[in-house]
Amino acid sequence: MTTKSIAAWLNEIGLPQYTTLFDENGIDLDILEDVTGDHLREMGVTVLGHRLKISKAIAAMKPDAAQPRPSGAMTGEESAERRHLTIMFCDLVGSTALSARLDPEDYRDLMALYQDTVSQLVKDARGHVAQYLGDGVVVYFGYPVAQEDAAERACRAALEIVEAVAGLDTAAGDRLQARIGIASGLVVAGDLDQIGVNSTSAVAGDTPNLAARLQGLAKPGQIVIGNKTHSLLGDMFVYEALENIHLKGFDPGQVAWRVISTAQRQDRFTVNSARRQLTPLVGRMPERTHLMSAWEDAKSGKGRVCLVSGEAGIGKSRLTYEVVDQAKGEGATVLHLQSAHYFENTALYPIRRQIETLLGFTEEDDSNARLDKLEKLVVAEDNLNEARALMASLFSLPCDRYPPLNLSPELQKTRTIDMLIEQVIVQAKRAPLMVHFEDLHWIDPTSLDLLTKFAAKLADHQILLLVTCRPEFTHDWQADHLITCELARLKPAEVEELLDSMTGSDTFSPEQRQQLLERSDGVPLFAEELTRSAMEFRNSADLVPETLQDSLMARLDKLGAAREYAQIGAVIGREFDVDLLSQVTGTPLPELSDSLSQLGDADLAYPDQTGQSLMFRHALIQEAAYRSILRRRRQQLHGKIAETLEEKFPERCKSGPEQVANHFVAAGLGDRSVPYWLTAGKSAWGRASMKEALAQLSNGLEYVGEVDDLTDRAKLELQLQSTIGVVHFAATSYASPQAQTAFERARELFLDVDDPDLRVAVLYGIGAFETMRGDVSSGHDTFAALADEATRSGNTRYEVYSASMQAWSHFNRGDYAESVRYGERVLQLYEEGIWDQPGPRLSAAEPKVISECFRAAALWSLGRPDQAVKAGNDILNYTRSLPDPYSLVYALSNGVIRIHDWNGDWEQVMDLTEECSAVAGEYGYRFLGVWASFWRARAMAKLGQLEEAEKITATAVAACKNAGVHYHRVCFEANHARLLLAQDRIEDAARVLDDLDQPLQVGGELNHLLDLSLVKGELAQKRGDTSDAERHYRAAFDAAESRSALAWQLRAALGLASLQPAKDAQRALIEPLVAQFEEGLDNQYLTAAQAYL
Repeated sequence: MTTKSIAAWLNEIGLPQYTTLFDENGIDLDILEDVTGDHLREMGVTVLGHRLKISKAIAAMKPDAAQPRPSGAMTGEESAERRHLTIMFCDLVGSTALSARLDPEDYRDLMALYQDTVSQLVKDARGHVAQYLGDGVVVYFGYPVAQEDAAERACRAALEIVEAVAGLDTAAGDRLQARIGIASGLVVAGDLDQIGVNSTSAVAGDTPNLAARLQGLAKPGQIVIGNKTHSLLGDMFVYEALENIHLKGFDPGQVAWRVISTAQRQDRFTVNSARRQLTPLVGRMPERTHLMSAWEDAKSGKGRVCLVSGEAGIGKSRLTYEVVDQAKGEGATVLHLQSAHYFENTALYPIRRQIETLLGFTEEDDSNARLDKLEKLVVAEDNLNEARALMASLFSLPCDRYPPLNLSPELQKTRTIDMLIEQVIVQAKRAPLMVHFEDLHWIDPTSLDLLTKFAAKLADHQILLLVTCRPEFTHDWQADHLITCELARLKPAEVEELLDSMTGSDTFSPEQRQQLLERSDGVPLFAEELTRSAMEFRNSADLVPETLQDSLMARLDKLGAAREYAQIGAVIGREFDVDLLSQVTGTPLPELSDSLSQLGDADLAYPDQTGQSLMFRHALIQEAAYRSILRRRRQQLHGKIAETLEEKFPERCKSGPEQVANHFVAAGLGDRSVPYWLTAGKSAWGRASMKEALAQLSNGLEYVGEVDDLTDRAKLELQLQSTIGVVHFAATSYASPQAQTAFERARELFLDVDDPDLRVAVLYGIGAFETMRGDVSSGHDTFAALADEATRSGNTRYEVYSASMQAWSHFNRGDYAESVRYGERVLQLYEEGIWDQPGPRLSAAEPKVISECFRAAALWSLGRPDQAVKAGNDILNYTRSLPDPYSLVYALSNGVIRIHDWNGDWEQVMDLTEECSAVAGEYGYRFLGVWASFWRARAMAKLGQLEEAEKITATAVAACKNAGVHYHRVCFEANHARLLLAQDRIEDAARVLDDLDQPLQVGGELNHLLDLSLVKGELAQKRGDTSDAERHYRAAFDAAESRSALAWQLRAALGLASLQPAKDAQRALIEPLVAQFEEGLDNQYLTAAQAYL
């Protein structure tokens, strides 16, 4: 064609008389393929037959649009897509009567002319003739190539078809008429054969059926459209409403519209496509000024936090990149981080992703290579080895090069966050630095914790934290250096300015510009995408579509073979790795890179800093590509991606198990996702990221029922349920409903799993839950089973847990001697180095800390107060040497403070509870903080702050009830009653004590039976009922004597002595008991006893 003139071409098709006309309009062979029937009419080709002949010749000269597809692409039925398109059914009225009147040959010629006429007008409108059904023609608009204005094209073509068919001549002189039905909607489309004609199964859905019913509703010469099509068209045409119509197979009361004519609107236009450039910043000058000012402040050492918020597509990134570009132009370092919806439950994903990018991790890197790269990055002002170890742990790399961290999950999380913040602050001390963090509405909780802490720390550094988010993001940041910037939609004049910057002021007619303004709705992304799409369709009367989905699909369809790569990339995620895409599609990297470059040229995606991944320019672009794929095809792709990750990228599976899990779920292979959810949950728990851990574990629980093998299913669910329960211990409370549900189910599964390691972990969790719920008897039985299982396992480390839990449980039951014995066994096992052996940690506090707290309390109860003080102080000093804040708070609240309280050292109690509350508050240990407040209230009451102490105690009791924690309830309630009695609120105290015997007996926490009897004696004595008081004091005395609880026996004797008028009787009660004490003679109760002697 390139060596042929336009005159020669016209001569070939038998229409040389139009050569001058084509020359006058500048039509040459280079643009001939873009000439449409409308252009021919505008040029002056008035004879319909000549226009049809020229259009048919133009269509014949176009090359085959088929392009190579990915090597791994699916074919046939599997290549079908979900598309939004407009379907036309065109029928020739009275064709049966014509066939009876006309000679068969004349009828054949007439039908050929009718079909050619319809076909050419459809092609002029860039529709697709899908099928000929006798005298009917089925036409698609928006498929196989998406069109932003498919509905408009269909209606315009329909009007021309009705007019053209009416002008056809017949041998019998009859006037022909067509009737047309048009409907728009979602369909499944595919299976084009090689000549471009579809089978009847090529489009599935109710849209073709609706179009056929509407065509049957139309009268001769009429066009009837459905309600969805009418909504897309707006006021482009003149209509007549057809209300309350009945269409077979559809709900009654349908609304349809008869298209009468086009409205008085704009002329058609031609736009040449041009390479896209970054659009100028429009309508954001005040916001830009604020952000630039913040950057200047940051450079002068006044750190700033700028939060730019607004709806999707509002221009947050465009605005912030103005400041980013300014900083880069000045030579400043800019760190880019971005949250992703796919990873909103993956702790520290944006930070880890940025570090991986900075370091250039590759799949070929082994652990040593990655550690070498990390060491070059990590800085620290104090402990460099710890910082390196924390960074290595963040990426699940071995830490053998560095001293062991020995940190609890909570403390390691805190230290990791501090280390990451330090990396930025140290760098900012050298030169001004900008941190650009996008899409905070998808941020994971741990990254948000880090960002919140970072934002609070940067006020005195050369740092600008520039973040973007959608309106749904919430925060509690409050600082003088915080600047918020909420972006509103652009005003019409500003949208026009944006359009002019992209196209020039004369590109669109006034009507077209107005339509762009209305449909962009002030959202810059919409305006840009719609304008670009309109400009890309050359020589077309395309009007901007109503939905961005259609606009983006039209742009994706322009990619050719690269479109399928974009779709498969969209299945991988917003960001997709080129190597992974190559493996999934079976396409060599050089071939793939050539195709993917088209995505960059089309401004649909851009490479990351390493060039190894591509990022869709906007989440909406990814969504459009993803939603166009047939559900079954999407499932197959997700499955292939997950399996490819397993086979080819094992390191990625370890570092990001939730990605593999998500793909298996989307593939309909939920059973294969469960181990990855479990791994992800445990990993998050190990980093003290409780919210993320619960989300991952709950996902695993959702799909564990799909595991076919019953044994595997039981093991996986048991691990999930028990882990969920233990995580809830820290995240909510020991007796939360969520923990209860998890452990009740774990108990059911327990019988079906013969795995000692699993059974030990589950028994520990169940026993702890039962005890904290107040069912000490059941917990005691469970801990006995734990001891048996620990022995059966052959793992002596499990005996540490078993003995520790036995020490706790025996104390709760009032078996003080046994509690001491088991506590001593724990100390022995520690001395033998058993605890130092590798193994899982099942309890929140160290086993030795738990057992020593209750061994100390048991020693005091047995009348050995000095030994109790030593045990309490020793375990406190031990926990202060550990990098384990939970164990410290546990030792304070359950151990040493209790002993000082019982000894009457109130000032010491006040000091220690202040420390306990501070640490518990810092790390979020709510329940232990409640215990600290309980002990503090007792000391306050003794120091004269009675009313305040009672209020604090009432609050503590309510907090325990609300959390479902009934462990120590009797202790709390008894002390509350004492405080009420001290205020002479006798009846209030009586109400508090009502019905406490029942939970004590049923729950089995018999340790508190002694104190409950004593406070009941005090209540009766306050009422003046000495007989009842003596009965309660005697009950306490006898119970204490049966347990060899000398200290409690003395307390009961003091109560009895207070009722005796005769000194000899008093002395007879007290003296034998005091004589048995060999230590601690200065504690409050022995001091009180001396008064009777």
